[in-house]
This record gives sequence, C-alpha cells and structure tokens, in this order.
Amino acid sequence: MKRVIIVLISVLFSSCGMIIQGVASGKTSIEKGAIPPDFANTDHILLCMLDGKKSVDKYMKKHVEKNYKGKYEFVTREDLKTKDKYSDKDTYRYIFESEKGYAQGQPGMGASTYSTGPGYNVYKYGIWDRIKLETYSNGVYSSYYGKLIKAYTVKMEKVRSGEL
Repeated sequence: MKRVIIVLISVLFSSCGMIIQGVASGKTSIEKGAIPPDFANTDHILLCMLDGKKSVDKYMKKHVEKNYKGKYEFVTREDLKTKDKYSDKDTYRYIFESEKGYAQGQPGMGASTYSTGPGYNVYKYGIWDRIKLETYSNGVYSSYYGKLIKAYTVKMEKVRSGEL
C-alpha cells in the first residue's frame, strides 16, 4: 500500500511539472512578448544569468547546454559589473535571467505571488534586451524552475534557428 501511495504522489508531482512546462511553453513566443522580435536576426552571445543557488544554477546549465545551440556564456551579476568584455552590448545584447518571487500557501493551490508569511520561492524567466532596455517574459511564475528554464530554452532555440 505504501508503494502505491508513493507512486501516486510521484506521478502527481511529475504531472504538475509537465503542466507548468506546457503552460510556459505555450506563453513563450515572439507574438506573446516573451522573446525579442529580433532575437534571431542579431549576431549575439546570450548571457545566461546564474542565480547563485546551486539547485537553480544546475538546471540553468543543464537546459541551456542541452537545448540552446547558439553562442552563450554563463555569468553572475558580479561578472557583469567587473568584467569589461560584458560592456559590449552589441555582442552581449541579451541576458536570459530569472526573477524570484515568494508565494504563500500550498503550491498549486491558488498560491499568491509576493505574499508574506510561510511560503516558498517561485521563479519567472525572461530575456533582458540591454540595448532597448526591455524585458521579454512569459509571465509564468513557478517553483518548478527547471521546467520553466527548459520551456524557455527550447523556444529560444526554435526562434534562433528559424524554426518558429
């Protein structure tokens, strides 16, 4: 009986992650304002901002390396401040980064973002255009940050390669 319950709980959490990934993927497009319109038309190196949290950075590296075939570099906020090469906004035009929020309540149970009290961290991902000073995001917050990163990197690659 314990095994059945464990399997059911595993399936439930796995399917929640897949739902989040599907929602994020559906909202990640040029038309929906989540990817810059000229993302595929510029010769740039995508900067992928590391969060500083091992578990989050692990998924950033995993999904960018697996899904994005353009040029990219992983950076920290400190790198952007201290390394002169990143001042070249033509080469390093776009930053793929997260915005962290805080949700209160049970995950997936109508939790509200930016609440106070007991809760959990949620993330939203987007692309910062350093020339136009605009952020492009799909607006999806979730604690399933690995699924959000995967959905975004797959869509960025499809746009970059001309598939979308």
